[in-house]
Amino acid sequence: MNAITSMTNAGNFTVNDNLSVAVTESDNDTYESNDEMWYDIFNAVLDKHAPIVTKRVKRDRQPEWFNNEIAYARKMREKYHKLGMWSEFKFWRNRTKHIIDESKRNFDSKMIKNSKASKDLWKCIHSLNPSQQEKPYELLNEDGVKTNNVSDICNVFNKFFTSCVENLRTDRCMSKNHDYAKLTQFVQKKFTESEQVKFSIPPVTINGLFNEMIKFDINPLDLIT
Repeated sequence: MNAITSMTNAGNFTVNDNLSVAVTESDNDTYESNDEMWYDIFNAVLDKHAPIVTKRVKRDRQPEWFNNEIAYARKMREKYHKLGMWSEFKFWRNRTKHIIDESKRNFDSKMIKNSKASKDLWKCIHSLNPSQQEKPYELLNEDGVKTNNVSDICNVFNKFFTSCVENLRTDRCMSKNHDYAKLTQFVQKKFTESEQVKFSIPPVTINGLFNEMIKFDINPLDLIT
C-alpha cells in the first residue's frame, strides 16, 4: 500500500531576495512585536515560493539494505522497458533481482554477525521472520458469504468473466420493432446511385495465406524475438 509523504518544493527559491521584498510590502503597524511580524513574513514567503507538496510513494523510507547500485539497476530497467528494448530490459530486470537478493543476504549476515548480545540476536531473527503473517484474500461469493478458499475465488471470477459476453448481448439486443425509416433516409441522402459500389470479401485460400505470410518481416511487430 502506498504512503503519503510531504516535502518542500523549493525550486529556484532564494531566501534573501524574497524576504527583502516581503519586508518592504508588509505593514508594521499591524504587528505587536517584531517576532510576530518576522514569523508571518517568513511563512508567507515560504508558502508562496516553496510550498509543501504531498506525493504518493511506495514507502516513506528505504530499507537499510537498499543502495545506489540497486537504484541504478532499477532506473535502467525502467528505461529500457519504456523504450521497448526487450533484450536489455530482461537483462536489467534479472540484474536488479540479483543485486537485491545479494544485498539482502549480505545485510542479514552482517546484522547477525555483529549482534553481540543475545537480545540483539533475537531482534535480528524476529526482523527476518515477522510475527504478523499476511492474511489470505477474501471474496464474497454468490451467496454473499466471505471465503478465502482459492478454488472458490477462482470459480467466482471465471463465472463472472465467462458470462460477460452473454450479459452484454442480452442487454444490447436490437428489437425487431424499431423503426429504421429515418436511418434509411439519412443513408440514401448521403450516397447517390453513382457512388454506390458493390462490396465483397474474397474467400481466404491456403495459398493466399502463405503468400501473405512470406511478405512479413522476420522480426515481429512487437520486437520480441
